[in-house]
Amino acid sequence: MRELEILIDRNITLFRSNKRNVMLSFASIFIVMGLYVIFLRDFILNSVVAYGLSRILAEEFTDRMMVGGLMIVLNTTTCFGIMQLCVEDASTGIRKDFLIAPITEFKIILGYLLSSVLVSGFFTLFTVICAECYFYIRYDNPMDYIALAQVVILVITTSIINSQLLLCFMKLVKDSTTFSTFGNLYGMISGFLAGAYLPYHMYPGFLKKVLIFYPQTHLTSMMRQMYLKDFSKSLEGSQMNSLCKKLFDVFGVNIKWNNAVFVGKEQFCIIILFFCMFLIILKLSYRR
Repeated sequence: MRELEILIDRNITLFRSNKRNVMLSFASIFIVMGLYVIFLRDFILNSVVAYGLSRILAEEFTDRMMVGGLMIVLNTTTCFGIMQLCVEDASTGIRKDFLIAPITEFKIILGYLLSSVLVSGFFTLFTVICAECYFYIRYDNPMDYIALAQVVILVITTSIINSQLLLCFMKLVKDSTTFSTFGNLYGMISGFLAGAYLPYHMYPGFLKKVLIFYPQTHLTSMMRQMYLKDFSKSLEGSQMNSLCKKLFDVFGVNIKWNNAVFVGKEQFCIIILFFCMFLIILKLSYRR
């Protein structure tokens, strides 16, 4: 346990000492949100209005739905700082130097994992606070404390899954140049694979079936469910409830498989299975 504390402290200290990495992590928050406002918001908003929801309700639905999805994207990109450190340590031989001490390679990887969880969790929770301030000012409708606590738990869970998945990929990345290329590609496509950028119904049928097995798809769905939980409660009447359910199905708030809708508990069990699978892969990949 003491070794892990030392590794985590060392990793985070090195991350913080790189001012450019820290600034880019903060900048990524505003860049992703800015791109949503400039390029996606009006398109998604008009699609929601076309289903019959009033303009003001459509705006709140769109903002909550998209912010919930973008949280997963931001969480992914803010893992890259520690992942870069992991690759640099391997390429420069520092990780081999660690093995001289009485510590296993798997424990070293756990150090990167927990460091990444702390860093990405911090930046994502910072975004959650900023988003709540926006929802309070714009719609006077912030989340209650229970929903907010659930979001915090899901953010931590997302950080763990994203960090595990990226560390599995890092086994194949041998130098900083390769990591830079990988980071650009993965950062670009992860949002689309998770269904964060485009309405779920726009994806081809075969891709929907594949994305069921991508953990970020379920994390995006769960995050959106939490952000829209209070919103759906505020819609009264059977007609509005029916419309809300339709919007949830169309825009990827709910994930369907053979006409069956995945509920929160089922999705959380799926995420736990992914957690166990990634942990086993990491354990087998780093056995020295």
